[in-house]
Amino acid sequence: MLLSLALSTFLIAHHRQQPLPPPSSVRIVDVIPKSLSGETNQDSEPSLAIGKAGKGKWLAISAFTPDPAGGELAPLYVSDDGGATWNLNCVIPGGGDVGTSDVTIGFGTGSDLYITDLRGRQPFGHVFLDVIKLADFRSVDPAIDLRPGQLREQVDQPAVVVASTTTDGVATNRLFIGLNDFSAAQGHTSTIDFADQPIFRLETRNTSSQDGPEVRVATIDSGWTYAAFYRWINKNDPREDGNTRINGEVVVRRDNTFGNDAHPFSQLVGKDGKSGISAAPKLSVVWGANIGSQRIGGSLALAIDPRKPADPEMPNVVYLAYGSDNGKDSSPYQLHLCRSTDGGKSWTEITGIPHTANAVNASIAVTTSGIVGFLYQSFDSNSRTWSTYLYRQSDSASDSEPLLLSQFSESTTPNIRDPQNNKFFHPYLGDYAALSTYGDSFLGVFCAGNQAKLANFPLVKDLNQVFSRNFDPITGSMTDIHRNPIKDAKTNRSVSGLSIDPFFFRIDN
Repeated sequence: MLLSLALSTFLIAHHRQQPLPPPSSVRIVDVIPKSLSGETNQDSEPSLAIGKAGKGKWLAISAFTPDPAGGELAPLYVSDDGGATWNLNCVIPGGGDVGTSDVTIGFGTGSDLYITDLRGRQPFGHVFLDVIKLADFRSVDPAIDLRPGQLREQVDQPAVVVASTTTDGVATNRLFIGLNDFSAAQGHTSTIDFADQPIFRLETRNTSSQDGPEVRVATIDSGWTYAAFYRWINKNDPREDGNTRINGEVVVRRDNTFGNDAHPFSQLVGKDGKSGISAAPKLSVVWGANIGSQRIGGSLALAIDPRKPADPEMPNVVYLAYGSDNGKDSSPYQLHLCRSTDGGKSWTEITGIPHTANAVNASIAVTTSGIVGFLYQSFDSNSRTWSTYLYRQSDSASDSEPLLLSQFSESTTPNIRDPQNNKFFHPYLGDYAALSTYGDSFLGVFCAGNQAKLANFPLVKDLNQVFSRNFDPITGSMTDIHRNPIKDAKTNRSVSGLSIDPFFFRIDN
């Protein structure tokens, strides 16, 4: 028996060294439509939603794109043909003085789309949480406020996850909005807002006066729901560069009934008897530091393997990603991917993934066949090049080299990179990218430079399948709707036609 077990372990380890076959097909699409060929905005920080009822054809993407008409409605990119073509509809209410930011989206049981965002309102400088809905994601009418008159201020980075549940035979949508709530007592800022129920504080321990901005939720049809957040334990005094080193840990909590347990999210208990397991202790990061032109965010991500375990008593495998520099200025900020096979009680790091140093914007998803995808964006300080990678791993194989979806040099976006230009803002690429699945395919979105060169999109053979917007085939620079060089609307002078765009992709395994 021991010999058989040892041989089985050897074979599994051996098989995991085998490379995954290349994707059967790859699609990468700049979602900026042809009608906006002349825009040069910093269209960063994307999120993605996939409508299951649309059988993988219904898609929505949000980004920091201003209303092309100069109005107060923030745009939403939508596709009903699986991402081949995209339309832009201005439907997210009110930019106001501050603008609309931190937009995340999720489909309900049908074509309905839920949206959370931070919206600037009067008086100037006040930002409030919106929880809104489109009855149909293709609607050109403004989204409906689900909580009219309920203004929640002092929150940051809301991220919505929509779970479809059945109550008394009726399909319903359960919203989990992970956010950082600065109004929380005792610095217990990591919070879940259920939209239609009282909020729930995830933090139970002492903090440095707040937790990190990101709170991430993942759930599956069985009702098992995980929440992860950065517990900030202490802050050092500001450094000479004005930034602050923060020490902490990643805490994971679990609920077995979509957050409806008698004591919600209390299934995992730490050594101190309090709810929540430390999945990544002794985490450290310099808050306020940059990698290239991109600020360091949290790069926190969660995903659950949708396959039912052979043993019904065993939990689904769950994955976690986070970023840390190990507490040393000499150590690069690095992304880590971990796995738990016991319901979140213990975590093991998946090592040997290339290009995770100086990387940000982690996102994870798992296909129906159990292939885990790890999306991230890595910076090379020598060439000042950003590369977007998708690393794949199955039960028996993995990518020896992750798929390179995009690469671009910061030097190709001079009008965005210049801090003196009023178009520049942090984050350069966004505080997150997004990865999801439909069946055995990966679908995702990231933001990157839009120079139309085949070298920038190594998996692509025809740039006309990537770009609907016009571009110069020689220089790769974007052009206006008439294929002329782009000019500044105020000065009428030619400007760089290169900027940051959202890119949708689909990888069929």
